[in-house]
Amino acid sequence: VIHKTTWCGLKSFPPKQEQVVDRFEKEKLDFIYCLEKSLDLSPQYVLMVEDDALPTPDMLHVLRHKLQYRLNMRVFQGELLHNGDDWAFLKLYSMERWQGYGNDITSALELTGAGLLGGTVFLYALQRRRQKMSRRFVNFVLGFVYVVLLCWTVGRQNLLLQFRRLTAQLYTVKSAPYCCTQAVLYPSDMAAEIARFLKTRTCKKTYAVDFVLSDFATNNRLQRYLVEPNLFQHVGFVSSLRSDVKDPQSGVALE
Repeated sequence: VIHKTTWCGLKSFPPKQEQVVDRFEKEKLDFIYCLEKSLDLSPQYVLMVEDDALPTPDMLHVLRHKLQYRLNMRVFQGELLHNGDDWAFLKLYSMERWQGYGNDITSALELTGAGLLGGTVFLYALQRRRQKMSRRFVNFVLGFVYVVLLCWTVGRQNLLLQFRRLTAQLYTVKSAPYCCTQAVLYPSDMAAEIARFLKTRTCKKTYAVDFVLSDFATNNRLQRYLVEPNLFQHVGFVSSLRSDVKDPQSGVALE
């Protein structure tokens, strides 16, 4: 639980409930209980963290920076202005296999920028006196293609996202996917609304808590945000919900 700049850990257990057959519905009831008990402390934000998620060393510093300069306030044309966007929650973790390059505009822009930089480096590194323009163009294209293929092979997770960890200013806030609730931050007013919304839904294997949360944001036209790179690591191998063993980083089932 966050209250201003003070962190207060809450460890509590729900009272005995009537037997719930579906594990996903039981998870929802536990989730509601934790939200409501956290709100009893009158916090400004509620941070829900699952027991198999570990924070990175700079988690608090980056989170405070993004709340102050991205979610609550925003820099526009050199001025710090109030951010009027309404948001339901801020996810601090997403599966790494979904953070690679894909068929989207962001990936295209990042790869294009890296290619232009690589092409420029090749152009100047291989430049010779009285070199023909056609040869310079070939050197630029070779550098462009080489760097793009290198970035694609290494992976966005292992290259660009690791570079962003150098400073809090380089972390980005983007639209969040539907999946994953390992570590999520809620404004206190939204946490109360979410708890009430969850009570009106029944969870099951095909409609888990993370999908209900996304439905809440969609129905109320609220933003869903995600911090990149991750501020938490997922270390759990065995899922108590699905009774299987998965790689905690990629989510791929292990034999």
